[in-house]
Amino acid sequence: MNEVGKELKRLRLKKGWTQAQLAVYAESSQPTVNQIESGVRNPSTRTLEKLAGVLEVEVGDLFPKAQAPLPLSDVWRRGAEEAQKILREEGPFFTDFEALGRVQAASWNEDLRKWEQEIPEGQIPTAFVFGQITQWLLDLLVSSRSFERIAAHNGSEPRDELKDTLRMIREVEQRAVEKTRRVFEPVKTRVEFRNIWEENNMDEIVNAVESY
Repeated sequence: MNEVGKELKRLRLKKGWTQAQLAVYAESSQPTVNQIESGVRNPSTRTLEKLAGVLEVEVGDLFPKAQAPLPLSDVWRRGAEEAQKILREEGPFFTDFEALGRVQAASWNEDLRKWEQEIPEGQIPTAFVFGQITQWLLDLLVSSRSFERIAAHNGSEPRDELKDTLRMIREVEQRAVEKTRRVFEPVKTRVEFRNIWEENNMDEIVNAVESY
């Protein structure tokens, strides 16, 4: 993501802002901005949207058109822990933006594996744990839909690699919704669980994703 960091720095300096100022405007922190600009940290799609918004550019403008592609392979199966190593060492080749989406999908896939271990099939969770997995799903959907909106604003026919990245994200969306729905099923008549479900409009969200 170093090209993104360089472009972010260029746009920030064009505004005459310090890293601290940009952080305040984007509701972030100076260390976060510093890490993104130096290539140490990969920004989430939500962070990218906030940064682009205050810099008065499109998110796609943070990804220079002439950037060198980053290598990525097999992230989906191996999980987010090895993603950065794969980005450096393997192929096929993806742009920074595509790599970001694939790493996020791998991270969510890893989260799903952890949820399967914490709440195996047939086990009844506590209301607290159910609230956690519900919030995780909501956060996942916000980020995934942000990525999809950014991809749609590209203005041209997406590359096959981007199409494949979007497919991966949609697959993990479906699996995340299905896991949360299965966790809710045996406790849906209990008031504390039903309240969590209804307060977050989960019926509408689940139906929207499953019909996507």
